[in-house]
Amino acid sequence: MAKTIKRLTDLKVKRLKEIGSYPDGEGLYLQITKTGAKSWLYRYEVGGKGRKKGLGAYPTVSLEKARATAHECRLHRQQGLDPIDYAKQLEEEKAAQKQLDKAQTKTFKLCAAEYIDARKAEWSNAKHAHQWSQSLESYAFPCFGEMPVQDVNVALVMEALKPIWTTKNETATRVRQRIESILDYATTLHYRSGENPARWKGHLDKVLPKPTKIRTVVHHPAMSYFDVPDYFQLLRQKNSVAANVLAFTILTVTRSGEARNAKWDEIDLNQAVWTIPAKRMKARKLFRGINCRSAGFDRC
Repeated sequence: MAKTIKRLTDLKVKRLKEIGSYPDGEGLYLQITKTGAKSWLYRYEVGGKGRKKGLGAYPTVSLEKARATAHECRLHRQQGLDPIDYAKQLEEEKAAQKQLDKAQTKTFKLCAAEYIDARKAEWSNAKHAHQWSQSLESYAFPCFGEMPVQDVNVALVMEALKPIWTTKNETATRVRQRIESILDYATTLHYRSGENPARWKGHLDKVLPKPTKIRTVVHHPAMSYFDVPDYFQLLRQKNSVAANVLAFTILTVTRSGEARNAKWDEIDLNQAVWTIPAKRMKARKLFRGINCRSAGFDRC
């Protein structure tokens, strides 16, 4: 015996008041709750488990519209698709496309500013953020700063890097890394999609020389270990802030910035201990030590 379909009529749907679920056929149901609200459901099974997809509230969604939507759900089932999962996928794709459309007005320069602002809290000092901005201003922004971040491609990245890749390779390498990070940030927020054109491994390493092959490392001049004692005595003969700070840096074996920015509330002269808070350390770890008396605090 054939299944009865289209059991409901517009008049019947309008008159139904009792709580319950009323079939129209082929998985379409009218649901009435205890508040009297009416809505449409499409019922089906996946792997032996029942599922229900809401099709909208009545009368906003008419009987005719509910039947048409239920028919679409049945077609999806015939194609091996789960109507609920398929609808979610479409919503996600729609949201992603909306973000990409929005990205047409989101420039690389604006994304760079957002990225730097988001990450600067984890950087050890303000100079680092300035270096990021300065390098991008000098090399990346002139090529594609005002372009939509979605449109930044390999050709544009190469346009920024190639002129300085062999002459200023350390700077060029940092610029490439910064461009890559900003584009990854933009991809994560759905401002762009696809391959990162600034990625090195398996990508730009195929078209640019390896930094280790073209970069000559020039170290800063260093004083011979044997000359340090005489130099230190020379510093002790000078009565200046600069000489005292340099002598203090040598004795404490700290970075110059940590020594120059030392505060009296970090120093316990009674215990002869200098405690540098984590926020002032490059590694962001508290440092405690140093014999303050030997380090010459009495001269500061």
